[in-house]
Amino acid sequence: MSTHIIIIGGGQAALSCAAKLRSLDKKIKISIVCGEPHYPYQRPPLSKKYLAGKINAERLNLRPPEWYVENNIEIYLGSHVINLNRHAKTITLDNTRSLAYSHLVFATGSKPRTLPQYTTSPPQNLYTVRSRDDIDLMRHEFIKGRKLLLIGGGYIGLEIAAVAQTLGLNVMIAEAAPRILNRVACKTTADFFRQLHLKNSVNIIENTLVEKLHTKNSRITGATLNSNRTVDTDFVIAGIGIIPNSEIAENAGIICQDGISVDEYCRTNDPLVYAAGDCSSIHYQGKIIRIESVGNAVEQGEIVAANIIGENNIYNPKPWFWSEQYNLTLQIAGLNINYDETVTRPGSKNGTLSVWYYQKNKLIAVDAIGEPRTYMIGKSIIENNKNLPKHIAENPNIDLKNWTENIKSKQ
Repeated sequence: MSTHIIIIGGGQAALSCAAKLRSLDKKIKISIVCGEPHYPYQRPPLSKKYLAGKINAERLNLRPPEWYVENNIEIYLGSHVINLNRHAKTITLDNTRSLAYSHLVFATGSKPRTLPQYTTSPPQNLYTVRSRDDIDLMRHEFIKGRKLLLIGGGYIGLEIAAVAQTLGLNVMIAEAAPRILNRVACKTTADFFRQLHLKNSVNIIENTLVEKLHTKNSRITGATLNSNRTVDTDFVIAGIGIIPNSEIAENAGIICQDGISVDEYCRTNDPLVYAAGDCSSIHYQGKIIRIESVGNAVEQGEIVAANIIGENNIYNPKPWFWSEQYNLTLQIAGLNINYDETVTRPGSKNGTLSVWYYQKNKLIAVDAIGEPRTYMIGKSIIENNKNLPKHIAENPNIDLKNWTENIKSKQ
């Protein structure tokens, strides 16, 4: 069989893999099967600038439509894979068409978690955020003076809260955990963003479950919290996490553990099947994790492309993330998994700071809030497997750039 690489997905990982493949080989056949009717696009701006109306749909596209024609990349829009036959090396689409592959790449991303009681017939004004269509569907609800209840105080919830408040809505965030950002950030970072939102009149209630949503004519009108408090609302957005899209792989016998399990080469237990991006899980410091970031999607996608062509490149995660809320940008480098201490460095201007995460006195991650220069320094230290002593990190009188350059000159 001739070489035919099929990539399932329509996000950053899929596009990065296809682009890298084409740059490495001008002749191989490449196909992308995209479940959405849109060309592959960026997702991070959805809960920020796209929701706020600051950019249009065209600007979300990772490549213009003509790019796929110019690079001889076949793309199936609005097509879903319903079956993978590893023995025959074929996939079946929902229009019953069968495609044969020599190598298959899962870049299927993830789907939002839904409230368990509303998985089959959700009210008209209950929304989740994962796709461009999700934002388009809810956009008409964002009218000045209306009430929004956000369930979940992670980054998605906080970003939407910032946009909604800026547009003049009355916003409440209900977080089930003891604090917002409980899973992804330390208390110092969470406290900073809680205060930022409170200053902007967002009502945050933590350690609070939404026990019941009240509906009338298929629309939510209010909610009862586990404190027996009842609140009115005009619409609800659930930002309670995501689930990897791994069902097709799992049904075909591909090993899945919180996503499609891959080795250091981004291969599954089938040597002809790879996975990249949010749908893939890796072993990291003794844990099985998924890295939900643009950087991870790009790097894994390119590693997969190179390894399909015949290289044996090992994926070494160098994670970075960001969040935009109001006029502030949070930039994160590294993974704060298993940190045992943090130190805080005052920012270069009022209302900014950075938080440095340590594991056994070794720097493993940094949260830089409104501090791009500090972020770049921290990112470089972490990615080069160097260290920054805690007493240096927390001392604003020491110029970090000069300190790191002096250390380099002495080595």
